Amino acid sequence: MNERRKIHDWERALLQDIKESAVDLADLQSDKFDRATDDLDALYQGVCYPREGNLDGLCLDELDSAVGRQAGLLSGTDITKASELITASGNAYVNNSEFDWEALGNAVGSCFQSVCRFGMMDTKVVKKEKKKPRRVLQDKNAQETQPSVYTAKKEDIQDAQARRLGILETAIKRESGQRVSFFDVVLDSSSFEQTVENLFDASFLVHNGSLGIGLDDTTGLPFLEKREDAVKDQASSGQCILSITPAQWEGLVARSEQVELMTRTDNAPMLTS
Repeated sequence: MNERRKIHDWERALLQDIKESAVDLADLQSDKFDRATDDLDALYQGVCYPREGNLDGLCLDELDSAVGRQAGLLSGTDITKASELITASGNAYVNNSEFDWEALGNAVGSCFQSVCRFGMMDTKVVKKEKKKPRRVLQDKNAQETQPSVYTAKKEDIQDAQARRLGILETAIKRESGQRVSFFDVVLDSSSFEQTVENLFDASFLVHNGSLGIGLDDTTGLPFLEKREDAVKDQASSGQCILSITPAQWEGLVARSEQVELMTRTDNAPMLTS
């Protein structure tokens, strides 16, 4: 029983010593690793019980970690210096009177990590180009994108809203009379969403001064009024709110008959998405 206790104490002491000497075990120049393995081999001869084998396994795990750290050092840049390798090769040649090229080839591999990566004569250092980040950083000073303002003079505007506004204004100007029914222009009996979009386009032209808006004294319904270029600049600026709900749209569709402002073969609304 006392012998088993001695083995337990020996294993615990060896395990504690291995943990405290982790740096020395990983040092390639130190013999601590060899001494620890010799002690562990001698201790293993007396292991008989599972508890003792468990302690022996813990010691092996710590030595395995030390081997991993040694492998990391072997891939470092300062393990073997070229000058030390040349000196050792010369001494081996003097002692043995022959040169072991195979041993030299195996040892010289670690020297490649310690030499300069470029020559000192005429070799140029090429800097690696940094890859752009996948995510573009947001510019805090960037302004939000605003819809393009439509004017009849800018014929090169390409965005979809400007084209719709141009078609709408041209269609209204082709109609006879100075006034055009507002609902005949914006109401789409097949789509509430398209009606809202048409309402937005018409209100944009009103805000821009290309068209005027008012209420008919007789019917009380809104109308759009044509304006000439000279009148646009003199028009007084004002503000009003135009809105429509799905229920109001259904009521207007049920009560009104749309009048085509443009000659269309498919009887589609004047403004479509």
